[in-house]
Amino acid sequence: MEFGEPWDSPANQYWAELRIRVYCWSEEDSAEKLHTNVVAVTGPGTPFGNDLQKRLQDMDGGTILLVEISHSGIHWMAPGDLTLDSIPESLVQGLEGDGFHVLFADGQIWFLSADVPLEDVKKFFTIDGVWKHNREQILGPYALYRS
Repeated sequence: MEFGEPWDSPANQYWAELRIRVYCWSEEDSAEKLHTNVVAVTGPGTPFGNDLQKRLQDMDGGTILLVEISHSGIHWMAPGDLTLDSIPESLVQGLEGDGFHVLFADGQIWFLSADVPLEDVKKFFTIDGVWKHNREQILGPYALYRS
């Protein structure tokens, strides 16, 4: 991989055409087979916002860092994530329509039911939101799986 070159340059074409299962969970014959299903949520107040420089060990463990998403339209190598104001209502449906995975700053991965209100999930994308809300009380009832 040529790190000094853009992701879609001819020098990186070999890598761009590889399907990396860690990022791409769509079916092999799908038009989305090279699109990522894992994204961060960026924007003011998030761990990935330009306004904050926050180390992982200094974050509240309840902060959501990554979410599973279907139909991202983002090539797995391309720079691209969701912004706070572009989170689709369909996020909670996940890949199969029954829910989605989230990765928290403490390393826990939860599978949240599609019944979880998106507004409740959004509370945990920002540093301030996490300090104001209790993950267990708000998201816990919708957690179908935790690891």
